[in-house]
Amino acid sequence: MGLDDVALALRSLRQDAGLPSYAEIARRIGVARALRGVPLSERRPARATVYDCFRTERRRLDIDLVVEIVRALGADDAEAARWAQLCRVAQSRADAATVVTVHATLPAGSVFVPRRAATEAALAAIEAAAAPGGTRVVCLEGMPGSGKSRLAVELARTLTADDGGASGQLHADLRGFHPELPPAAPAAVLEGFLRLLGVPARELPAGQDERRALLERHLRDRRHVVVLDDAADAGQLLPLLPTGADAVVLVTSRTAVSETLTATDAVVTRVPVGPFSPDEAVELLRRVAGADPVDADAVAAVRLVEAVGCLPLAVHLTATRVAARPSWSVADHLDALLSRGAAVRLDEAVYSTLELSYLGLSPAAQATLRLLAVHSCPELDEAAVAALTGADTVDGRDALAELRAHHLAGEPRPGRFALHSLVRLFALDRSHDDDRPAERAAATDRLCDHYLAQVWAGYHAMFAPMGIVNRLPPDGVDVPEVDDETARQWLEANLGNLLTLAGHGPELGRPELASGLSDGASWWLNRYGRHTEAKLLHGLALDAALQAGDRVGEARARLDLGQVLVRLNEWDDATVQLVRAERLFSDAGDLYPTSAANNSLAIMDVHRGRLDQSIERFTRCVELARAAGNEHGVATALNNIAIVHRRAGRPDRALEFHGLAMEQAEGIGDRYVLVDALTNRSEAQLLLGRLDDALASATRGLAMAEELDDVPAIAYAHDAVGKVRAAGGDHAPAVDHYETALRLSRELTDRHLEAGVLNDLGATRLRRGELGLARDCHQEAHTVATEIGDRFEQARAESGLADVQAASGAAEPA
Repeated sequence: MGLDDVALALRSLRQDAGLPSYAEIARRIGVARALRGVPLSERRPARATVYDCFRTERRRLDIDLVVEIVRALGADDAEAARWAQLCRVAQSRADAATVVTVHATLPAGSVFVPRRAATEAALAAIEAAAAPGGTRVVCLEGMPGSGKSRLAVELARTLTADDGGASGQLHADLRGFHPELPPAAPAAVLEGFLRLLGVPARELPAGQDERRALLERHLRDRRHVVVLDDAADAGQLLPLLPTGADAVVLVTSRTAVSETLTATDAVVTRVPVGPFSPDEAVELLRRVAGADPVDADAVAAVRLVEAVGCLPLAVHLTATRVAARPSWSVADHLDALLSRGAAVRLDEAVYSTLELSYLGLSPAAQATLRLLAVHSCPELDEAAVAALTGADTVDGRDALAELRAHHLAGEPRPGRFALHSLVRLFALDRSHDDDRPAERAAATDRLCDHYLAQVWAGYHAMFAPMGIVNRLPPDGVDVPEVDDETARQWLEANLGNLLTLAGHGPELGRPELASGLSDGASWWLNRYGRHTEAKLLHGLALDAALQAGDRVGEARARLDLGQVLVRLNEWDDATVQLVRAERLFSDAGDLYPTSAANNSLAIMDVHRGRLDQSIERFTRCVELARAAGNEHGVATALNNIAIVHRRAGRPDRALEFHGLAMEQAEGIGDRYVLVDALTNRSEAQLLLGRLDDALASATRGLAMAEELDDVPAIAYAHDAVGKVRAAGGDHAPAVDHYETALRLSRELTDRHLEAGVLNDLGATRLRRGELGLARDCHQEAHTVATEIGDRFEQARAESGLADVQAASGAAEPA
């Protein structure tokens, strides 16, 4: 059951309950909450919030609210518990579907025998439909193990060769028939493609249709080959077909998906991919096993490949076995296979082939293969495989090399290992026969612990240099030492696995896993702008904490989720999470995160123009941080108070609080807050006409930010230096600094900074007499500020547009 099924079931339940209005349902929930002692401000949900639970096409459920709705519609405790479980299962499946594997390169290949008939049919279809700007779709359809994926990759290589006509490639594993994971969500695949094409996160549309339209626009400039591997059905494929672009789409599927692709303007061609012909199968046998044993007994070679149905996967595995036993003739291998059954059917032949290959492995490689099938991650690196198997890195590497030599494990990307779906099923079957349940559980526990350790290693590498470690890894996690860049690269490569494991935590007997991963990865996800993934991970952590009744985990997940929602400008939902987090931490007497929740709420007040209210909150943050012994928090809050005073037109008060913040930061050696204070102090000094002081503060802040390699601070510092240069009449260097700040703001997806820099750049363009460029900057700033609800920058943009209009002598109102 998916999220849409939950919504439809809710509608049916409401129908059975007499169709009470959404307002009435909200009222009933408010009454129930009052009886539970919920504070008045949180008792009654908004009608629109209740209505949202009945909508389809949602990406996330508020499980608590759904349970309250079904109770309001008359469900008893048992029924409410059933709904809660149904929602958790549906949410878990939806979350897993958003974790996708996409690449701008093609998977590595091994020995390949050209499929002449299929290749010629595919290329002919592409050529015949080669109208300029049109999309051609070739569906390679066939049974598992028939070589569809490999053929698609080789076709893509041909089309992107020097004379193939295409200049780029995109590859996605759609997981249509994955034994454990759900099919990839089309919206997530589109997001992945757009990221690969260089679209900043801030420009990614939320809607699936909008993402598809944006993909089409990006593919119009350069002809691409798009490989969509292992498609489930038309429902998954149609949103991924860029029908308005000059692209070739190669689809692989086990079903006749081409027959259902009727609602598209693309030219669709079906190319069936069956077993090899005997000649093709023998050629693969010869290329892998060597010509001598095959040519020595050509009749036995033909009989051997026919015994495994000429299925490419089975032939390849058989060939590796022949190569591994040079003392055996091909006839010996044929006898060994046939002795397992006088009349072997195709599926049994595949199994027999896999089993013979398996029996030819060393015990260590056999164990590795079995355990590689018990986890849900699409790919693992060497260290993860070693953790899974309990082997050291060298032994793990040797086992992987043996599996690669027997073609039982693939290496789709350098250093990343995966199993074909048929091999995975075989290996899992063997694991259930040969490994005790406790051994499989221990293996997945080791894998989970490995990922926890690496996540927390990244936390320490990135956060500890700031002198602050206010979070601790779960008990028993041995955290290795790594440098910042190593941690960043590992987290980037393994983010999909983190989300997969977090979603499967309850099934693995590790319901707390999502909380540990969320807690440790939060800082990195925020630092590198992975807000969508952060929202998913923290949501999983919140669901796990609520299910376990873990109040501490719930508070931490709500804080992290609320903070990322602030960055996503989803302020209403952010407020709900942060207020609840603040209350939970306050009730527990944990002042440090209580201060952090207040800080995020205050930031939203600033952007909404509630300056006096934000100062009250930031002042509360100072008090809480002092009480908690959080000197960094004190410095940060003092600096934030200064920024608000400056925005409110009180530069003298701003300088006073910047001075306090700098004194506090210098006293504890916190260079990060010091940089922030210097950069912002320059703006207050500028407002007071102290140009030399402002330039000294801004340039010192920029130099320190560059020493720390703190990219957000570098961006803000460039903006500050630009303002001072512009005020002094040095417009050319000012523009250079602004353009650097603008580029960095977009890379960081900091839309508030982007709006501010655009306004600054617009004002400078106006001073240089570049009225058209100035208008464009202010107009874009206004668009950005309006989208994110930043009233301050919105007002600046409107004022800037009025100035441009006045300068141009236009009569129309701005």
